[in-house]
Amino acid sequence: MSPSMLALVGFAAWFLLLAIWLLLFRTVLVLGRKFPANGFTPSGEEGSAFMQRLCRAHANCYENLPVFAA
Repeated sequence: MSPSMLALVGFAAWFLLLAIWLLLFRTVLVLGRKFPANGFTPSGEEGSAFMQRLCRAHANCYENLPVFAA
């Protein structure tokens, strides 16, 4: 596997890991009846500071993936 392909696969794996963390945090909030399932914002303002950073990191990944892959 070339170094470029390895970097792209690593970036995609990081993107998926961030998405899974975000999904888990939001699932815990919904199942714990602390937040309605349809009440989440894309910026993550309803959660903790860590959740806001997680949302921004995830958004940064999907915004920069096409540039990184090109």
